[in-house]
Amino acid sequence: SEVLKPGRSTREEFAEWLGALNENDLTSILAKRKNYKTEAQQELKAYREDIEAEAKRVEDRRKMIQEQVMDARENRSVIFNPKTGKFEEAEQKKEGFKLPFTS
Repeated sequence: SEVLKPGRSTREEFAEWLGALNENDLTSILAKRKNYKTEAQQELKAYREDIEAEAKRVEDRRKMIQEQVMDARENRSVIFNPKTGKFEEAEQKKEGFKLPFTS
C-alpha cells in the first residue's frame, strides 16, 4: 500500500488507502498507537516513583542530621564562650546544658 502524504491527500485517497489495508495491517497500526500511550504511562509511573523515593531519601537525611544535632546539643561537654574567646567545659544539668554566656 502507498503511504499518504499529510496535508496533500484527499479523503477519497485516504478511504482508498484504508480499504487496501488488510486486518493485520490495521491491528498493527492500532497496536503501535496504543503502545505509545502505555509506554508513556509506564514512564510517568516510574518517574513519580523516582520522585517519591528521592523526596523520602532527602527527608530521611534531614531527620538524621536533625537527630545528630539534637544529640550533640544534649551531650556536648565543651562549648565556645565568645566573651572570653576560649573553649570551656560545659556544666551538665539534668534538664540540659546552661550556656555560660547567655542569660
